[in-house]
Amino acid sequence: MASDRTEIVRVLREALGAVEDADLPQDLRAAAFNKAVDLLHGRSGPQSSADPSSRRHAAPEQESDSRLSRIASRLGVPQELLEHVYDAGEKELLVVMPRSKLPIQKGPAMRMLALISAAGRQAGGYDSEWTSAERIREECRQFGVLDSANFWARLAEADDVFVVRGGSKDREFKVTRHGFEEAGKTIGRLAGPH
Repeated sequence: MASDRTEIVRVLREALGAVEDADLPQDLRAAAFNKAVDLLHGRSGPQSSADPSSRRHAAPEQESDSRLSRIASRLGVPQELLEHVYDAGEKELLVVMPRSKLPIQKGPAMRMLALISAAGRQAGGYDSEWTSAERIREECRQFGVLDSANFWARLAEADDVFVVRGGSKDREFKVTRHGFEEAGKTIGRLAGPH
């Protein structure tokens, strides 16, 4: 009985923390709290004892759906669109859309990719609140859009979608409320029907 009470308190505290971290408008907080409790309870609640091996194999898919659901909610886009942009693994979020969806010029492509990557990572809980510049740089390198000489300058221009902290060695980016909105609109344009 005491362990059930402890679990309830843990779930409620974690749900409240998630709602506070999301920085939602007041009128959405109650619904978000209820959804967070549902998600957390589903993740840690009682499991069916039918086949333990099937639960082990289903967990990563459920985690992926949960993370995509969180990203969809924060960016305001349907989850189906996100499946064309992200591969939401249990421990890592990969941007999987084709390079051809990004602008041709490296500067605008870096800015767009940085926003999509950081917004997804922060909304999905892969990064607590801040995404490292090195993570963004590596994403740009993998997509073939990294312009090392102008990387910092291009991201500095994105001050409407990022808050920046740290020095050149440990710089981090936090997506602003406007940044999450822009990321959602961008994904809608990139992955939506044409």
